[in-house]
Amino acid sequence: MRFVFLIVGVAIILTAGVAWFVSREDGSRTMGKPELSSAERGKFVFRRCQACHAIGENKKLTGPGLAGVINRPSGSIEGYRYSNAMAALSIIWDEKTLTEFLTKPRAFVPGTKMGFGGIKKPQEIQDLLAYLVAEGGLHDAEATQ
Repeated sequence: MRFVFLIVGVAIILTAGVAWFVSREDGSRTMGKPELSSAERGKFVFRRCQACHAIGENKKLTGPGLAGVINRPSGSIEGYRYSNAMAALSIIWDEKTLTEFLTKPRAFVPGTKMGFGGIKKPQEIQDLLAYLVAEGGLHDAEATQ
């Protein structure tokens, strides 16, 4: 009788264990949760930014709005009071410059008002940029001419 309970118990455990593995299209396996896209992970990274920045319309909080930030000239939102250092900066916020800035904002722009210490993990920066693109973060140069 104990042997039967042992066999049934092992069968239940094996069945539950197999259910935890989710097959993906590429043939790899992941435990439990399905894989999130880069933009979906970026939404979680953006939580660190949302106290000071908004996406969507260029609503000004403590920091400037991030609608259209990617490929936009630095210091270009009318009516926002940038620090002298940021106002003097003359760059385009592309993937390279945003990655450098988000890693160490104060090192990239000495004198910036941005008090954020930076994002250390490169994958989190890539995820954040993917989220910004998905939420309207690409600059439309034609709309501003």
